[in-house]
Amino acid sequence: MLLFELVSIQRTFANGTPLDTVPFSPSNLSAKFIPSRGHVWVNGLRLTSLVLSFTTALMAVLVKQWLHHYAALPSGTSRERSHTRQFRYAGFQKWQVFVMVGLLPVVMHAALAIFFLGLVVFLIPLQVSLSWIIGTITVFVYAAYIISAILPIFFSQCPYRTPLSDVAYHLIASFFMFMSLQKWPQNSAMALRDAGSAAVRAQSDELLVDALHWLLSASSDPGIQDMVIQSVGGLPMPSKPRVDQVFQEVSDI
Repeated sequence: MLLFELVSIQRTFANGTPLDTVPFSPSNLSAKFIPSRGHVWVNGLRLTSLVLSFTTALMAVLVKQWLHHYAALPSGTSRERSHTRQFRYAGFQKWQVFVMVGLLPVVMHAALAIFFLGLVVFLIPLQVSLSWIIGTITVFVYAAYIISAILPIFFSQCPYRTPLSDVAYHLIASFFMFMSLQKWPQNSAMALRDAGSAAVRAQSDELLVDALHWLLSASSDPGIQDMVIQSVGGLPMPSKPRVDQVFQEVSDI
């Protein structure tokens, strides 16, 4: 506005018109600049995302140094080296290094979500329709991300487990224990980690039949195929329905 006023004054001099015809600029150089709330939110979200990203990078470098120190071969006899290794491993567990390593991707994902949120806030005054498109994509992606992290809590065979799954399981377990709706194990993280092992033990007979069927179909060695057939013959009787279901192409089993 000040530049426009300056150009208008120059034109009055060139045209010989009175200077009073040039309107004054409403800008007040002595007034304090107050940014809008939208600008504050956009810059705040972007800076938060930047800080989280750099924090993740810094922690990743530190963790790499910790692992390098852990893997460094100590001096001494084999007995002393084994003691040193176990001492370092116990320190990793005591100081929750594995938890910190697992949370690094979660922090990076949170930084990305905050950046997307700042992008949506930035686009709202410029193009509302585009901000709705970006916001819808962001909500859909992170809804799928959260759902995929929660699925392993209820389905032990689901491979989508992340460190966020452990946190979600602990929160859900605490909620149910607080509401006294269901008795959950006290060690929630251990229960989630062992859920897959418990499911494997519960389905061990069926998994054995499926493994033998996979070996029979994946191998072209007649010797291995004969071993698989002999192994199927040695399965317990409760496995017969599963054998009949899986080995449909082998009529004599």
